[in-house]
Amino acid sequence: MVKFSKKRSPFAQPTVFFRKDAVIDSGGYKGTIKEDYNLWVRMFLKGYKGYNLQESLLFYRITKDFYRKKGGFSHVKEEVKLHYSFFKWKHITWHEMLRNIFINTTFRMIPAPLRREVYLKFLRKPL
Repeated sequence: MVKFSKKRSPFAQPTVFFRKDAVIDSGGYKGTIKEDYNLWVRMFLKGYKGYNLQESLLFYRITKDFYRKKGGFSHVKEEVKLHYSFFKWKHITWHEMLRNIFINTTFRMIPAPLRREVYLKFLRKPL
């Protein structure tokens, strides 16, 4: 999970169960666009462990606006801040930070129909 978190968020937010004391000890949610990913990394850095079940237990409904909402300059700014924080915390290297920022900001700036295709072909497994 820690290795995976160097590239992408290791958990789907609606599926997470966690110990409240671990979240509080890690600083809790920070109220940003990527607050869940930020929290998971801070928890890993504190020594907490995570696990993904191998069976899908959630069917997530995607609205028409989903792909549009995942793009734009506000997301680009958050991606840069997030990965720079990971670098400062020594969770990722300089090269990993640059790679993540390049890939993620490019993804956030492409048109929504193309972003949808990327999601469907590379980021999500079909049921």
